[in-house]
This record gives sequence, C-alpha cells and structure tokens, in this order.
Amino acid sequence: MAPITDIWAHPPSGQPPDLTAILAARSAAEAAERSEDLYAAAMAATERQMEADLTEARTMQAQLKQEGIDFDVDRMMAPSLTDRLLMRVDDLRDWIADRFQPDGDPSGDLAGAMAIPLGRTHPTNRLPQDYEAIFAEIQRFRDAIAAQITRSRGAPPQGITIPDAALDFVEYDDTWTEEQALLDHLSDYCAYWPPSDHGPALALTERQEDGGLPIEIELIVHGPSDHARIIALLKAHGAL
Repeated sequence: MAPITDIWAHPPSGQPPDLTAILAARSAAEAAERSEDLYAAAMAATERQMEADLTEARTMQAQLKQEGIDFDVDRMMAPSLTDRLLMRVDDLRDWIADRFQPDGDPSGDLAGAMAIPLGRTHPTNRLPQDYEAIFAEIQRFRDAIAAQITRSRGAPPQGITIPDAALDFVEYDDTWTEEQALLDHLSDYCAYWPPSDHGPALALTERQEDGGLPIEIELIVHGPSDHARIIALLKAHGAL
C-alpha cells in the first residue's frame, strides 16, 4: 500500500526525519542541541495550521453572510488562535530552559527528559481517510523511525504494555499523583531503548489528546536515573 502522506501537518511530505545527528548524542542535553531544526519545523507547522483554521472560518463567514447571518470571524477567532500560539511559544521556551537546567523539579514527569517532535497529523476529524488507513500510515512512519534507532543502537526496542487496571485513574480520578502522571506518560510509549554505551534512553511515543485532534509522534530522550525510575514503576504495576 502506498504511503498516505497527505495526513501529515508535519512533516508535510510524510517523510520521517533523519535522526543520525540526534542518535549520536551522548546525553539528553546534547540531543536537544541537535534538534533545533525539528522544533522549528514543528512551530512552522503549527502556524500553518492556525492560518488554515482562520481561512476555513473566513470561508464559512462568507457563506453565512450570503444567508443573512453576519459575524466578525477575526474578532471571534483571534483569542483562541493567540492562546494556541502562546502555548506553543511557552512550550518552546520551556524546552530552551530545560536544555540549560535539565535537573529541575520533575512534577510527575521525567527530570531532564527531552521530547523532540517528529511528526503530527492534521486533526483527524478533518481527514477523509478512515482510522484504519490513518493508523496504518502512522505505523509506517513509526516503523521507519524505529528502524533508524535500532540500526544506531544495534539492538531492537523493548516493548512496554501497561495493564489496563493500572490506568483506571485516567477515567475515574480528577487529580493524579506524580506516579499516575508518569504512568499516563508511559502509556504513550510504543518502543523503548534503555540507556547504553551508545547514549541515553530513547522512547518513541504516539499520543492523541482527544478524538478528532492531531496525533503526535515524539522522541523522548532521558538518562539513567529516569530509566531506573521507569523500570521500578513498571515492575510495580506488572508491566515488565
């Protein structure tokens, strides 16, 4: 089956990025230094998506105006678009700060971990393909990334499957402990390479915040102490 590249907002071609330089990094901080182009591309894709949202809303405005319904789409859309852009800018600022202060309070996350954006689909509720085709394309993308990492590490990834019972809190608890927040994060792991002589731990993740929203693929990079924390937590919940 031919790749369905038009589902991708980033990279637009659907071609997985070349991670050679990042995979040669000896630490999470060094990997971050080598991932600036990927962050810039992700930011550009976000701006393109916002422009597309605004264009779509303006088209709707013109159609409704012909039917006698008038509203100011720029006034209505501006706050939400601004908020979304500011969130992305804040994410980038946090990433830059973490590069130079990687040992801050993890607050339920992994201390010093770097999340490098690799790919993001368009909102799935706007895609003409069914979910079976979308997931097959995402699997192709992920497999290509995993193959790069496996070649670099000389070893296949470790699988992580968290029992459903260990994730019941996602549906039933209003507030999460740090352990629960980390379990939720780990539930996104599709493949995991422990730290080795070749470099820090690597995880390939896939996440969709809610139905209809974009699906995001990231590379998580972190060190030995976080690896030990992850392994202890997974063993405690029967995931290893």
